[in-house]
Parts: sequence; structure tokens; C-alpha cells
Amino acid sequence: MPPRSRADADAPPAALADRPTAATARTTAGASFSTAPPAHGDALSRRRAIGGRWRAARLACHDAGPAVARDQARGLLDPRRLARAVTDDPRVFARRRPQRRVDAAVSVLLDCSGSLSTPQHRAALTAGLALALAAEALEVDAEVLGFTTLAAAGPRPGLDRGVPLVHVVLKPFDRPARACRHAFGHATGLERQNNVDGEAVAWAGARLARRGRRTRLLLVVSDGRPNTGERGDLLTDRGDPRLEAHLRQVVRDLERGGARVVGVGLAAPRVAALYPRAAVVEAPDDLAPALGEALRLALRG
Repeated sequence: MPPRSRADADAPPAALADRPTAATARTTAGASFSTAPPAHGDALSRRRAIGGRWRAARLACHDAGPAVARDQARGLLDPRRLARAVTDDPRVFARRRPQRRVDAAVSVLLDCSGSLSTPQHRAALTAGLALALAAEALEVDAEVLGFTTLAAAGPRPGLDRGVPLVHVVLKPFDRPARACRHAFGHATGLERQNNVDGEAVAWAGARLARRGRRTRLLLVVSDGRPNTGERGDLLTDRGDPRLEAHLRQVVRDLERGGARVVGVGLAAPRVAALYPRAAVVEAPDDLAPALGEALRLALRG
């Protein structure tokens, strides 16, 4: 295998979707899940097309990372201050400010349903990976998950839900974010159908609780209401009342258990009615800053 270049190491997740990986999937009702990559065009063109958005997402989450003190008389040489050496100014060094180890864990749960546009879906994946990188810089445990369903087969007698769930672990707590970026690229090829938010939030919340951290933050990125694609008679302009009621109950239970659950809507004001803590972003590129701000506020307590 030829050595990987620096460009590959810094490439955004979707640019690496043509490389093999093994994303972890959880399905129900006997469903299967494939991580086969979608067909894409030229790799260099893909990198150029999304490189700017990826860099912006990393910068948007960077403020949550450890601060660097510049203009120091000791430390590591700072190339930005070298000009001062000719004036005998000793402040040409930088030092990383010591950071207190934070007893915290953050989980990002991404709605991967088909109602999200392709730019929204890619922006959510990019923002999730960027936040994981920022959290790792703070030595905060981080996980990124995704959820959708397979195609609805129609109502099944005696069952509240007949559609199989797809729950995907894109970046687990115990694996570095950079080692998982291929899984984010492959997630662009998911069979994106519907979204059963309540069961996905309960799953993510249980994984987060098992980390045993004092501060637990669950960020749920969604574009609106839960939907199975079934029971069309219950789907009104208010959404499916049973799915929404279940989601609200799950959020309440997690909050009572000590977790902080924040719903982040992608051009979806409806999240404010589903999550007591909610934020809405209109543009996909605003998602990374919103996630970074939610992490910053949670760590402040």
C-alpha cells in the first residue's frame, strides 16, 4: 500500500468516501446495512468543492479548543512574532495555556433521513466531525452517531412501528476522530429514508450515560419532526403525535438523569417544540458554529 500524503490526512470526510472502512451499524427487524460507497466523480474535484466548507467548520469549532498565549518570553518559537527579534524584543514565543481536565462527554446525534438535502446532510457530517476534533483538543470524550430507517414496508398489525431502524456509530468514544473520518465519508451513501427520533435519542442517551462523566451533553441535529413513513392517517400538519410524544418523554427522562439534551434544527423551527433546549440554524454552514457554542456553554456549566 503506498504511503498516504499529507493532503489525504487533512482531507474532509466526504472527499475520502471512496476509501474502504467499516462503519458500525445497528438495525432492527432483521434489516441489513451496507457501507458500500456511492459513485462519485473525480476525487480532486470533490476535494476542491467541499474543502472550503470543511476548513470553515474546523475553524468554527476551534474556539472551544485550548487557548494559546502569544507574546511570551519563553515557550515555543512563534513564527508570527519573529520580526521582533531584530529589535531585541524577547516576546517571540507562544505557550499553550494549561487546561484543567474536564469530566465531560459529548455525543452528537445526526438525523440522516432523506428529508435533509444533500448539502444539509454533508454539512451535518462535517460539523459532527469538526466538533469531535475540537472536543478531543479539550480532552473531552466525544462520540458521533447517525440515525435513519430503511424503507417502510407498510403498517404491521400489532406493532407501533414496522419500519427497521438504522443506527450508525460514525465515531465511537474510544477511537480518535481522525481515524474515523472515512466512516463520515461513507455515511454520504446511506440509504436515507425516515427518522424515528425518540428511539434514536434513547439509544444515544444510554451510550452517553455509560461513560459515567459528570457533565453529559447530547446534541441532536434534526430537520424537523419524527416520521416513520407509515400510518399516513396520523401524519398531519402537526406530525405524528405518538412519535413526538415519545421523543419529548425520552428527552425529559434523559434530563432528569443528569444529561443536557440540545436540539439543533436545520431550518426547522419545530425543534423548539420538541426540545426544551433548542437552537435553529438557517444555513448549513452555520451548523458547526452552533454545535461549538453549545459545547462551550455546557463546559462552562
